[in-house]
Amino acid sequence: MDCNNEICLWDRISELPDEILVSILSLLTLKEAARTSVLSSRWRYLWTFFIGHMVFNEDEWRINWSSLVTQINQIMKLHKTMSLEGFTVDFCKIDSVEDIDHWIEFAAKKRVQKLQLIFGSKTSAALGKCFTTIRLQHNWNFESLKVVWLAKLKVRHEVVNSLLSNSPNLEKLHLRDLEVLSELLVPSSCLKLRYLRVLRCYQLRKIEIFARSLEVFTYCGFNPEIEFKEPHKLRMLWGGDRRDTLRTLSDLMAHFYKIFPMRQLKRLGLDLRTQERERGQRKSKRTNKWKVETFKY
Repeated sequence: MDCNNEICLWDRISELPDEILVSILSLLTLKEAARTSVLSSRWRYLWTFFIGHMVFNEDEWRINWSSLVTQINQIMKLHKTMSLEGFTVDFCKIDSVEDIDHWIEFAAKKRVQKLQLIFGSKTSAALGKCFTTIRLQHNWNFESLKVVWLAKLKVRHEVVNSLLSNSPNLEKLHLRDLEVLSELLVPSSCLKLRYLRVLRCYQLRKIEIFARSLEVFTYCGFNPEIEFKEPHKLRMLWGGDRRDTLRTLSDLMAHFYKIFPMRQLKRLGLDLRTQERERGQRKSKRTNKWKVETFKY
């Protein structure tokens, strides 16, 4: 407390318990929370108990990739709590990712609810290369995971299947531009999985879905073998074929009829590039049971 004859300044915020201050800091971004370390000796290490969502991206950090990797690794060493809400690395202009398994291990140990590893451009016009290979350890715990987003990585089907088998609380899964992935098995142990998106994983040959709570399924790529087991709650299906084996709207709809009981759908989305081949076809239409829409990934 600083006082003079006229003014008395009292830092009431710093008198709050550490637990409350950490909760307040965790409502900020990680970078904003770390900046509070310069306020006083009391605040110097409070940010290392951050329990919010760690996000490392170009828009906020505004540094090159190698500098960001150094920052991420330093922050992980300093972090002290046992849990985090989320861990996200979302960066476009990169050369390679050598520390990704270390980051996934960190996320598993911190019992994150949201894990996002997104590399490279998000547009289909600039696919480019995949940057690294993920290797999971069997003893990593993913029981707290609710959201997973993986993009521009080399991932074998054993890795993805192991991740899903050990994520009983997973609600949303987004896989985009993954190389090497040849099979995708969504086990019945994913009791809470409601959203599944698989985009441009061109080496994928087979998809088996046993998740009974799945409500929305999106697939855009080549034409793999797709099998649903008891899809009681599925209401929205979005799909398209990038190999051009299904050339018309009728071909696409006939294909979906073979793999899924269409009568329970409320909305069906079809790849815009396939849809455009049929002259005079509107971008959306209604049937007596569900709405057909077009989209583009």
